[in-house]
Amino acid sequence: MSDDHAEIDQLPTPDETAALKSYRRRIWLIGFAVLMLSMLVGVGFSFYQWDRGSPFDLSTWEDAFVNPVARATYGPLIFVLFIFPFVLVLLVILAVPVYFGLKKQNRWPLALLPFLTLGVLWVLWIRALWVMD
Repeated sequence: MSDDHAEIDQLPTPDETAALKSYRRRIWLIGFAVLMLSMLVGVGFSFYQWDRGSPFDLSTWEDAFVNPVARATYGPLIFVLFIFPFVLVLLVILAVPVYFGLKKQNRWPLALLPFLTLGVLWVLWIRALWVMD
């Protein structure tokens, strides 16, 4: 009898379930906002580093690496494709804290840390592209 009562007490109430759904949506929104912000920082960084006239002069696909917008967006993506096996392992490793961070609301830093890490890596990849140039 007491075991049945203990199982019933562990089930979340509808209010707790709704709060957890709201929390998860908020974390996903904030996480993707961090990624978009890092992408915008990368674009800004690319414009800051640009020193060859107008940054919009050469913006065709063939001249992808001489355009700062291209360098900040699909330049790092091409670099990621070259090192895909390592990136796949990194994404799996970064998915674990997100999974555990989404389980409880008091673990929100754990859920946002991988998004921040990917954002910093994005900016560092853009920096590496400029250094390689």
